[in-house]
This record gives sequence, C-alpha cells and structure tokens, in this order.
Amino acid sequence: MANVAVSFNPFSFLKNPEITRKSQTRFVVSVVDGDTIVLDDGEKVRYLGIDAPETHKKENGVWINVNEPFGYEATNYNKSLVEGKEVSLRYDTEKKDVYNRTLAYVYVNGKMVNTKLLAEGVVFPYSISKLKEFSNFKLAFLNALKAKKGLYKTSFLSTKLHEQLGLYGWFRGKINSIYYTDEKTVIKTDYLDIHLKRKGQSKIYGLKAGNVCYFYGKLTRKKDRYILLSDNPHHIVIE
Repeated sequence: MANVAVSFNPFSFLKNPEITRKSQTRFVVSVVDGDTIVLDDGEKVRYLGIDAPETHKKENGVWINVNEPFGYEATNYNKSLVEGKEVSLRYDTEKKDVYNRTLAYVYVNGKMVNTKLLAEGVVFPYSISKLKEFSNFKLAFLNALKAKKGLYKTSFLSTKLHEQLGLYGWFRGKINSIYYTDEKTVIKTDYLDIHLKRKGQSKIYGLKAGNVCYFYGKLTRKKDRYILLSDNPHHIVIE
C-alpha cells in the first residue's frame, strides 16, 4: 500500500458545526452492538457510515452468539461513548434501513460517535461514498489505517504479498477492469484480483476502471495470481 499522507489528529474532525441544525436530542437506554443503540422511547438507531463486526446473528429463526474479531470491542467502546447519555441525532437522505431502524449520525457533546468508532479501528466503513459526511468518514478511515488500529492492523503491500497469504487486511489499488461470472464480480488491479461474492456488485457501488479504492478481505493465491476474497462490498472505500 502506498504511503498515506494524513495529518494525524484522530479527533479533530469529530466536531460538526452543523449539529444544531436539523437535529434531535434523545437519551440512550441500551447499546445493542457496535453500530446500533436503543433510545428512551424504544426506537432503534443504526449508525450511518459504519458496520460493526457481529456479536450475534440469527440462524433458523434463533439468535446465536458469534465472535467476529473486534465485535465485542466495538460494542464495549460504543457503550463507553453513549450508554446512559444524552445524544443528538442528525440524518442523511436515507432515514430507515430494511429492518425499519432509524439511520443517523449520533453525537455526544457535539462529537460524532460514528466517526470516533471508525477512527478507533473497531468498525468497518459502510457505503460512505453516498453520505453527506463522506469527507469526515474518509478521514477517520485513513487515520485508522495510518495508526494500524484494530481491523486496520494489516495492509497488503505489493512487495510482500507472498508473506501475507491467509491474512485479512486492506489493499489499495487502481481498478484496471471489471468482469462478471455467474457467481461473482472480479475486479482486476496490477497486483491482485478482488473477488466480490455476488455478480453485479460493482455496478451497485459505482465502481469503474480508473477508480483507486481500498478493499478489505482475505488474501489467497490461485496459480500465479493473488486474490483478495471480499465478504462485503459495502466496505470498499473509493479514494
């Protein structure tokens, strides 16, 4: 990965001068996980722009515990930031997700919690290119990469790919081409191919040849070609 030139003050971008406009003040009664909270009236709020590793999931109609890396760290850090506290909510274009949870930027004392979790390295970026607060999320993401925190500990380097096989991490590359098979989307870069699980995902997220992006996944190899297996295309960050 090329050097990322960022002035590293991880919390300088968390204050937002627009917090007083179009916001609502509420009280947090509980934290579900690293990206979801419950308010005093029972409303569930899903943080915009981030995706926390899972601590539980539903299988065959039953909730079971899972232990994805940094899932519990994200939950506990979120609790330390908001549980039992008064928060302000601000909204983007999309107000609800498919589970009818409210989508919001969440602030405590004028500081955005979403980007603070991201800068701490315990959550993934999630479709941030569509957000009004894209520049703040991108800076938080780059700061986490620079600090090598949590989920951002490993960056794949073109000169060391043979030493990093089997690891999960981030790769920065320029898209040369994109093609589709019956089962996946393949994104080709100079040094490796990125395999997205479902066909057509790059169309959904607006990826095209010439884009420089950050991709997350597991590094593997097939014959003489390195492959990054990406579980969630929402985590792709366009530079």
